[in-house]
Amino acid sequence: MERKLFFHMNQLGDFLFSLPVIAAARRQWHQASLASVVRPEFVTLLQATGLVDDVITRPRTLLRSKHALLGRIRDMECTHALLFSESPEVLLLAALSGIPKRTGFSTASLNFLLTEKALRSGVPSLANNTALAALAGLEQVPVTYTGLLRIPVAEQDRARAWLDAHRVSAGSMIIVGPGASKRRKDKCWSSAHWQQLLKKITEQGITPVLTGSPGEKPQLLHLAKQVSPQVKVFSSLDGFLPLA
Repeated sequence: MERKLFFHMNQLGDFLFSLPVIAAARRQWHQASLASVVRPEFVTLLQATGLVDDVITRPRTLLRSKHALLGRIRDMECTHALLFSESPEVLLLAALSGIPKRTGFSTASLNFLLTEKALRSGVPSLANNTALAALAGLEQVPVTYTGLLRIPVAEQDRARAWLDAHRVSAGSMIIVGPGASKRRKDKCWSSAHWQQLLKKITEQGITPVLTGSPGEKPQLLHLAKQVSPQVKVFSSLDGFLPLA
């Protein structure tokens, strides 16, 4: 059986932009085995989509772990890799694993390791990924990732329990993610702007629920305190974050 491998990016938004391409691959390459290489935090999410046959974790540290990853990919004997990521590590993994066909973006610093190069315009986006898919021979890529995510029942139950514990009605709340990755802090709105918006939301009887990574917890709690006890904070990785 032919094996296809996808190398995903590290940020949630960028990761979601890759799902429509995987959906197109699942439909068009239905006789092939599909696998994805992702960061640990995306493993459960990707498994829940049911779009790939295997999900492989790419560790953040430890050279020994990365060597083991390279060995696992090499043993899969994949015939084709699609690289959404442009990181040197990902391009080296794809090349050193012996995958003969490697489709990625020409803007990657090690693009000479690619066998097919798609043009990328601006920041990572679904439009860029669709161009990458077209170069790989994929057609009719969905225009959105809506409907591709399937939240596990256990996570749904956990979310309901959190809402009940904080007396938040799912019908009268809004999810707010004010943060960004460490390298893209320039995208963030100022705290003053967020406070102004959150106050207007609470005045309408809507409960804002701030979300973010565990590392953003102090900033989220501080922002919530500046507005109102009505503003709640939740981190999917860090459990319940009670307002002090």
